[in-house]
Amino acid sequence: MKDNTKIQLLAIDLDGTTLRNDASLSQNVKQALEHAIQQNIFVVPCTGRALGSLSPEITAISGITYAVTSNGAAIENLLLGKRIYCNLLDKETALSIMDILSSEDVMIEVFIQGKAYTEQRFLNHLTHYGTSEHYIPYVLSTRNSVDDIRSFIEQSPQNIENINLKTADCALRKRLWHELTLMQTVSITSSSSMNIEVSAVNTGKAQAVAHLCKVLGITMNEVMAIGDSLNDVMLLQQAGCSVAMENGVDEVKQAADFITLSNEADGVAYAIEHFLANRKMK
Repeated sequence: MKDNTKIQLLAIDLDGTTLRNDASLSQNVKQALEHAIQQNIFVVPCTGRALGSLSPEITAISGITYAVTSNGAAIENLLLGKRIYCNLLDKETALSIMDILSSEDVMIEVFIQGKAYTEQRFLNHLTHYGTSEHYIPYVLSTRNSVDDIRSFIEQSPQNIENINLKTADCALRKRLWHELTLMQTVSITSSSSMNIEVSAVNTGKAQAVAHLCKVLGITMNEVMAIGDSLNDVMLLQQAGCSVAMENGVDEVKQAADFITLSNEADGVAYAIEHFLANRKMK
């Protein structure tokens, strides 16, 4: 990042980054985000979550106008309640993925029109599929139960933002990751060691943020991005200023200009304060 570059947009991952392990927002991080907004910086949540699963503590912050959701499948104007961009999986591709998964012991979620759907049988056994205890309340409060995922996809009038797969079986995850990467019409990423996130080809946080920058009349060199997982890597590589969380995976740290504290230690606040102090946000 050039010393004279002015940060215009702060792209923040949520889980494992802005939020603590229990999915809550600390007061220090909240105040740091508000401080950035006061400096006329666009603060943009960039998350694998669907719109309807966004943290209310985040969306309640005055001045947060846009959100990149479902790993870049959509950009939402939160103030207007309007989607300004989307890149969706077509049904044919989604059903091909379902064929691959038909006999596998893996939890399947689909994100459609900002909502997350899964089958009740998965919700009844979340820990079996790798959901940690402190995330169970979040999952149960944000997932909509359907009888059969495949039938739901077939009957849905809309295309799919994201298909999220969860398994605690590392060997199964590795095999499915390999099989899915053979498809030419999807993008594969992950936000944890126990999931696989499937979107349309050329979908990602980086592509969505680049689109939003064009809308706002700024450049990617004026973006500061903060993240912790594989689904943040490309965004960090393309942002003018990139920050990895101390708790982040190695690939994220390798892509970053700066490594901040962990999400449990208010690392986002520390990073914002660091760059404000260095006048790169003023």
